[in-house]
Amino acid sequence: MAAHIVIKYPGLPREGESGYMVLLLQDALRNRRLAPDLGTLVVNGYFGPQTAAAVVDFQEWMLLRCSPGKVDATTWVMLGLSLPEDGGLEQRVQRFIEHVGRRYNIAVGKTGSFRRPDDAQLWHICHMFLYNRFNGFLPQAVRDAQRKSAKAEVSLGRTIPWEHMSKPGTDWADGGEWGWLQVLRTKDRQTPPELNDAENGWEPGREPDEEATRERARSILAAAGIGPGPDGTPHSGQVAPGYDGCREPCLCGNRASRHTLGKAADLSNLKELANRLTAEGIGTLDECLACFGLWRPLVDLRNAAEFWHVEEIPLAAMPRLHCGQTGC
Repeated sequence: MAAHIVIKYPGLPREGESGYMVLLLQDALRNRRLAPDLGTLVVNGYFGPQTAAAVVDFQEWMLLRCSPGKVDATTWVMLGLSLPEDGGLEQRVQRFIEHVGRRYNIAVGKTGSFRRPDDAQLWHICHMFLYNRFNGFLPQAVRDAQRKSAKAEVSLGRTIPWEHMSKPGTDWADGGEWGWLQVLRTKDRQTPPELNDAENGWEPGREPDEEATRERARSILAAAGIGPGPDGTPHSGQVAPGYDGCREPCLCGNRASRHTLGKAADLSNLKELANRLTAEGIGTLDECLACFGLWRPLVDLRNAAEFWHVEEIPLAAMPRLHCGQTGC
């Protein structure tokens, strides 16, 4: 049986307290089954007399020298609840998935824990051409036009203008796997001839077509499994660039995706888990995630919330986010 993860000993729980951290303690006690009575412990998230007695039974069975019934650091470690603070994202996510599957029979899926920078850049360009869910970031072509005319944002919107995407000579031909060859399409859904330079322009009759290119961009985002946007539009969730500052034809100035550093993952079925936790009345989804050293930094973004995106809890925030209960 795999141990649960709580990133560091939180100094609790104590009798009379409740919350998801207590639930993990009870779950660990019950599944250890070292003492005969531990298997009957009720896992309800409340540290009452039965849980206190189970702690004493476990400590006596393990010959632990500590105050009977007090969950000290030694007891915490012996229950398999601790992990070194340098435990990485993959380990935290895997233990979270194991716990949710075993306790709630919910299969949480994981995608996007690592993205190649070229892939992230390709998806970002497609997103910024079609949607741009980012607050505070505009393509360079839009910002340049704004400086020339106060009405430019109304005429150009917030996405990469087609005039710039399809302009011969736009310096993204050396973009490798995220270059224009991957995105631009002619009216007959073919790759435009490689005459992408300012002097010669496109070959007549084989120029990039806007609708065909939009169709291609949508298919790229769909194949990548990008989640829906806040309005429910499929595959329109925001995707950060693969490189700091972004690249042509966008150049929005945004930072590189945390996925390219292996510091973020997208998890499925979190809403189902949140509903189960609400019905159970023990804790919230964020309290549960925090017990495994995870948090959702994008869940409250205006117009671009990502319910499924998780990252490691920064060490500086660990005490505040451990479980959301008094004494953490």
